[in-house]
Amino acid sequence: MNNKINFKLNELYVWCTFIFLFYLLISILTPLAADDFKWAIAHNLTVYKGLIEYTNGRYLDNLLELIAMKISVLRYLLYAGISMSMVYLLVMMTGKYQRRTYIIIAFIVILMMPRIIYRDTYGNFAGFFSYVPSTVLSILILFVVVVSIYKCEELNTTWISLFLISTLLGQLFVENLTLYNMLILIIGNVIFVIRNRHINYYLIMGFMLSLIGGMLMFINPIYISIYRGGNEYLRFSDNQGLKHKILHTIFKELPEYIFINQYLILTVIAFITIYLLFKNTFFNHWILRWKVVLVVSLAMLPFYKFFIYDFLQFYKLKGSLSVALFNLMICGCFYIALFIATYVIFKAQFVRMLGYYTLGSILLVTVPLLLVSPITPGNFYTIYVLWSLYLLLLMTQCRVNAKSLHIGIRALALGLSMIFIVTFSMIYFTHIQRLNSIEHQLHTQRIKHVVVLEKLPFENMLNKATPSNDIQHNLFKIYYDIPQNVNLKIVPYGSNMAKLEGD
Repeated sequence: MNNKINFKLNELYVWCTFIFLFYLLISILTPLAADDFKWAIAHNLTVYKGLIEYTNGRYLDNLLELIAMKISVLRYLLYAGISMSMVYLLVMMTGKYQRRTYIIIAFIVILMMPRIIYRDTYGNFAGFFSYVPSTVLSILILFVVVVSIYKCEELNTTWISLFLISTLLGQLFVENLTLYNMLILIIGNVIFVIRNRHINYYLIMGFMLSLIGGMLMFINPIYISIYRGGNEYLRFSDNQGLKHKILHTIFKELPEYIFINQYLILTVIAFITIYLLFKNTFFNHWILRWKVVLVVSLAMLPFYKFFIYDFLQFYKLKGSLSVALFNLMICGCFYIALFIATYVIFKAQFVRMLGYYTLGSILLVTVPLLLVSPITPGNFYTIYVLWSLYLLLLMTQCRVNAKSLHIGIRALALGLSMIFIVTFSMIYFTHIQRLNSIEHQLHTQRIKHVVVLEKLPFENMLNKATPSNDIQHNLFKIYYDIPQNVNLKIVPYGSNMAKLEGD
């Protein structure tokens, strides 16, 4: 028995090492993007100070990005370590951190995130250091809040220390998560007082630290500029007013980003939830019509996505109010059904409440997005992680021990890893060839004011890997030592470079 346990633990460590090395390799193979260049070309302390303090209130995000761009080894290690922490934290929250199968499942789920979210997070370092570390800290805060309320005796000094550090540092990354952390801590404190008739000093300290961190972020002058409409990119409200912005976000953007674009993981959640419901004794004693209503509500979203939304090309009708209302109705029914299913499926109070808080956090994270535009896919990375956590909680309720299933999960993880490695290897070597081509053109062309720049393969996995506007062109030329009087001629991947270079 001891040998079997040791084998499982050894395999767990092997998989953790594999995941770390996988992300280390991906970080090496991922080329820098336009948003990374401004940090890479900064050359003195005054510029560093200006970029960190006055770009926005994301001070830790900016600091990490600056360090990562200046020291390549640290960039790779930070990318791999933070990515591994995200996977391991999800498994820790399920209570199955010694089960190797769950670390593999968590790894697979993270790899299968929507392409547009991957592009804005793992596909470029600026997005990565904005969204991934902040999500790790916010998920840790959520976990400790739930444990403090329902399993306070299990909190040790390590968890409390990590919690207090996270409540301060987690406020200096992304605005919507800064506000989310304060909201979840307020809710946690209120519920703790109602349940226990006294206060929790650690939760109070956590809220005070989050308030200090939030003040440090939002006293940055850039947010006054955003509120007054003086910022070129971020805006408070939109061109048609705050009311229009809120309604547009609720009816059109949130259903699309939270549910429809994340249909793959939600389809898996729906089918596992339905399976667990039919295995549940309590559910089987329900009146038939209520069982049908709940099951149909869960199955409705995957069916709608595959057979109506895509088939009828509703994605081309984003301006239609009727389509927006229909989307909201379908997604709302699915979301409410998950709350009901959570009550039925999870028997242990702590796991059930963690499920409730996870689902509730999906809305809390999006509340600040109602006021600010534009909304980008990266803002919904945290939502995907919350869906991933909920899926893992569902998996803990499955009693499937088939050896063939475990083999299949390992094979899927290895297969997906190889696909990513091959894909990013192609991107990396094409990027090297592109740089060599630029150098060759600068040294051999008689007319040196135009350089042909071929796009990279699989650019839908990357964010701004090829410059697309004048600012990005200038940053690209500065970083790669291309004279500013040279124009970049962007051509599709696979173009006949030799012919174009001779034009």
